[in-house]
Amino acid sequence: MFFIRTILITILALSPITAVHWIALSKWKQGWNKSSQCLLAKKHLLLRGRQVSLCQKHMEVMPHLVTAARDATSVCLAAFIDRRWNCSSINSAPHLTPDLVKGTREQAFMYALASAAVAHNIARACSDGSLASCGCGEIPHEPPHGDFKWGGCGHNVRHGLKFARNFADAPWRQKSVRKKVEASVNRHNNQAGRRVSDLKKSSILFKCINKKP
Repeated sequence: MFFIRTILITILALSPITAVHWIALSKWKQGWNKSSQCLLAKKHLLLRGRQVSLCQKHMEVMPHLVTAARDATSVCLAAFIDRRWNCSSINSAPHLTPDLVKGTREQAFMYALASAAVAHNIARACSDGSLASCGCGEIPHEPPHGDFKWGGCGHNVRHGLKFARNFADAPWRQKSVRKKVEASVNRHNNQAGRRVSDLKKSSILFKCINKKP
């Protein structure tokens, strides 16, 4: 449970905030081969603001965002399975219950987890060749332990973090809302999750996402 404590220490849960809606992409059954699907996702409240234009511009990324939404959902359900709040309300997305729309710590945790899941999935997609727009991550500057040498194609964490910031923060960077307290809190929670996903080597979040529920 160390990962959960890490997130809860670094998040804010203040005044009422609009909950993260794109997590409902976990239920998306269609492909992503035409821009009209981005508009359909907007119609069903799955994408908001600049997320729609990002979808249209980076259609090849959308399947990985669907995976990120599914990962975040499954991790949350598994992490809280024995708790009073068991994260089951996330299954009602994009129409969410008060525990995920009233500025609660549960909502803040979900924001952080979802943003981190985007960063991880995009970083991994870069390294396995699923995305032509990015490649392998940088080789670590510090030498490995023992007689080992760095090799293979590492996750492109930098690209993953950048895209996650653009996508997850998009609704809160519009001129009409970006200076509001709610927008600042949402961006903070997203950043808290990305900071955890940026942990080097044996990242706790990466272990959680890769572990079968």
